[in-house]
Amino acid sequence: MTVLSTNYKINEEAIENLSTILRDQIIQSHYELKKMAKKIYGLMLRLFGQRKLFMHIRQLEFALLPLTQLLNKLFNSLQCAIVENG
Repeated sequence: MTVLSTNYKINEEAIENLSTILRDQIIQSHYELKKMAKKIYGLMLRLFGQRKLFMHIRQLEFALLPLTQLLNKLFNSLQCAIVENG
């Protein structure tokens, strides 16, 4: 075996090893990106759910406003009736 063929063999093995290392790193990065994307998606769903909940609470507050106004009018009327009859 000549020096050139020995160097070729060493370079071939080095390239093969580096290719394997690079492939493993890419696979690992892919799994980590998938995990991160899954976490981000879960967070997005939670935030969307909270936004939806907040919207329903605001609608409920808006619906209760006329009720509280009517109750205030009722209490004022009752107070006037009690004062006039008392």
